[in-house]
Amino acid sequence: MKLSYNDRQLMAVVRAFRQAPVRAVKAARQSLTLIGVRWERDVKGRFRPYTRGQGLLDINTSSTLRSSSSRLKNSIRSSVVGRRLASLKLLLQAGSAGMEPYANIQEYGGTIHSKGKLLTIPTIFAKDSRGQIRPDARLSGSGRGTQGGLDTYVKKTAGGNLFIFARQVGFGAGLRAGPGLPLYMLRSSVRIPKRLGMRTTLTKVLKEEKDIMMRNISRAVWPTKRLIKASTGSGPSVPF
Repeated sequence: MKLSYNDRQLMAVVRAFRQAPVRAVKAARQSLTLIGVRWERDVKGRFRPYTRGQGLLDINTSSTLRSSSSRLKNSIRSSVVGRRLASLKLLLQAGSAGMEPYANIQEYGGTIHSKGKLLTIPTIFAKDSRGQIRPDARLSGSGRGTQGGLDTYVKKTAGGNLFIFARQVGFGAGLRAGPGLPLYMLRSSVRIPKRLGMRTTLTKVLKEEKDIMMRNISRAVWPTKRLIKASTGSGPSVPF
């Protein structure tokens, strides 16, 4: 993601920067780095510790993300690349290798559709206190039963929904499954709201940090007001 502005103040400063390219690049890089750090902090601040949601499907109705594994949160990072003023870029990332589709759906929202097999939506009985799938509730690769040895079957409820039920007793650490415990709901699609907020956070940070960034860069390139005025021909472009 490349940051670009188009206002008279900034253009005047950019023209003046060409007279001191080394100091300008160093100061601009430092400022972009600080913007990236602020962005990381604010995006990660949108995550909340996992708490159980509403109903059988543990639905999260809030606008914040619940952090159950922390993988997405830990993948959020920023970096600055480029050696010249015109080529400096602030790169913002969320989602490590293999997580890009998940990060995208959390940022933009959308609908996940099943491909061949129906989607399995875990219920509260398939999750532990951290929101992770219980090891003994994970479905086996063969499609029969769970990795914990539970026998499973599919049944349509009175409401018309399909569920995978656990048949056997002896589920987990002391939790007796008993007959008819619903582990997963089967759906052809599921709607995910946009919650990550990468773009909205960047807009907010830029709005709040722009003047501070320009002031810091100007101070680094021209240590006195007199030099700033001589370089820009119009005096300080940002308040001192």
